[in-house]
Amino acid sequence: MPSSDACRRRLRGSIGKAAALINWMNSNSLSVLAIHWSKELPTASLDSMPLRAALADAYVIMHDWHALEAMLKRGSWPPSAESLRLALLSKVAFENGDGAGADKYWTDAIKKSESNPGSLESLQHLASQWQWTEKEAKILWLLVEKPATQSSALQALYRLCTRQGDTTGLYRTFLRLAQISPGDRAVENNLVQLSLLLNLNRFDAQERAKKLHEAEPDNIALHLHMPSLFIAGKRCGGDKINAELSRRPTSRSVDRRLLWDPSRRQKG
Repeated sequence: MPSSDACRRRLRGSIGKAAALINWMNSNSLSVLAIHWSKELPTASLDSMPLRAALADAYVIMHDWHALEAMLKRGSWPPSAESLRLALLSKVAFENGDGAGADKYWTDAIKKSESNPGSLESLQHLASQWQWTEKEAKILWLLVEKPATQSSALQALYRLCTRQGDTTGLYRTFLRLAQISPGDRAVENNLVQLSLLLNLNRFDAQERAKKLHEAEPDNIALHLHMPSLFIAGKRCGGDKINAELSRRPTSRSVDRRLLWDPSRRQKG
């Protein structure tokens, strides 16, 4: 069996393998060792993007903001990685108490990524890791406007808003889903629930609820729509619907599509 020193010597000759080892160390709570070992690597190799990315993770994990900033400002970075560099500088500024600087770097990172969905997704993942919820949501809405990432971004927004208890964000998410998937009853059902809960666009919600009932008269979830439909009265037929449902046995069950997860949608 080769010694550990022999293995390390071989790794020093391969940037990819060295980066993979540092990433493995980061995943196994060995970031401090990864940083120490990286000092044995050839100086020129430390400017490669695989090693820069792996070491950046190590510095963030160890909260070594001084070393991270020094690496980010050393040498030149390829244009494709500039948004990552700016995002990491934003993290450094934030951790050093420079809120204005953090916002400026983050805004610049977004500008560098606006035309590249892949770069935006990378920034979204960073914002999620750092628990920058508002910044993550803003990036996801940018991704919603791009056809290639629209579906995954809406799913991520659903999960984010649900996790944060952000009912207004959920309403906005389902409103967008209703625009791109007109006639989807599961989407309509959720949109009605949220509209009534938040008292937003009530007349529109009443009209949607009426159409849902007409399409699915046995949908027990429409019990939740009844207060709004009854108040609306003859304007949308709420009195007739309420009378019809009042004759049926009551049930505590709720439509499983209530607060339905967009990731469960079946593609046509």
